[in-house]
Amino acid sequence: MIKGIIFDMDGLMFDTETMYIEMVPKLAARAGIALPEEEMQRIIGCDKTMLNGIEKDYPGITEVICRDYQGKRMEHFYSFFPEKGQADKKGLKEIVDWLNENDIPYAIASSSARQNIVEMCSHSAADLKPKAIISSLDGLPSKPNPAVFLAAAKAMNLKPEECLVLEDSKFGIQAAKAGGFPSVWIPDRLKPDEEMCQSIQMKMPSLLDVKSYLMTAMDK
Repeated sequence: MIKGIIFDMDGLMFDTETMYIEMVPKLAARAGIALPEEEMQRIIGCDKTMLNGIEKDYPGITEVICRDYQGKRMEHFYSFFPEKGQADKKGLKEIVDWLNENDIPYAIASSSARQNIVEMCSHSAADLKPKAIISSLDGLPSKPNPAVFLAAAKAMNLKPEECLVLEDSKFGIQAAKAGGFPSVWIPDRLKPDEEMCQSIQMKMPSLLDVKSYLMTAMDK
């Protein structure tokens, strides 16, 4: 039985993948790197090993991503989403309001820096009150290792099978399955490959659909 929810953040709660896809090629161009938009599919959610491979094809792209994008991420975020709630993904406010009203615990487990998570949440139109914020940058292995999800479940005093993980990324979906968590994949910008498809347990169009599902599933 589902007793708690674990949210991924980027691309799931907030439309940061759109910002990433639009900003990185522009920043790369300023550095003299011609990065085709279609290459962004390779870069979304990639780990350091994958980025090393992309660096061989586009020398200097690692520095662009790490220094020019990640190093000024919140500056880009507020510029891209100047209005409070503008970055919210469809259904975020509705599902959060419902969770709050029904005293259902939820946590955020992300590979973003903790301070970034806190700032983005404060810029949301949703009244976010997570029981825990878990960042893999606080010394935990990154997804697809399930460590951040396990830490989130522990913080809510719940077992993995009692926590529904909401994800948009390949590594997140794989991490959920590896940790024994039920999960919902909500498509964003990433096209699933065959390996990812093997880890998808449920698929829903938006957080609004997840709310409808939970209203029925948790009433049983």
